Amino acid sequence: MAAMPRPAKSASLAPAVTPATAATSASAVASTSPAGPAVAATAPTVSAVSSPAVPATALSLRQVLARNIRLARVHQGLSQERMAAAAELDRTFIGTLERGVRNISVDNIERLAKVLDMAPHELLDPTLPERRGYDLTATRAPRSARLYPVPRARKD
Repeated sequence: MAAMPRPAKSASLAPAVTPATAATSASAVASTSPAGPAVAATAPTVSAVSSPAVPATALSLRQVLARNIRLARVHQGLSQERMAAAAELDRTFIGTLERGVRNISVDNIERLAKVLDMAPHELLDPTLPERRGYDLTATRAPRSARLYPVPRARKD
């Protein structure tokens, strides 16, 4: 398929977009677009946030993965440090994953799933907490022992 030539951009032809006109222009685009409601759901307007097509509690796949990794780790009583060591990953990487800040490779999903004793696809399952009976309010594993059993020497 040949690329269609684009019309030249002109600053004088572009209307000024204000917050008041952004919502009305987005709804106008949604009503005239052949894609219909899908465009309205992705438009960055206030009305798109409360759209019935996208529930307010819906999690992105990254957020589902982050929640499931944390819940599975806490359920097994592992610290981020111990899980990272077992998976041969950095502790800070685990923290950023659990906060949903970072992307993750398939290889690392496989490593974490092995440490958590579950299938890799389960970490991406939005219903994992309900199926496994995880407590959604648990945010950290209980400490079984002091991290530093011997008092550390102070540096002066």
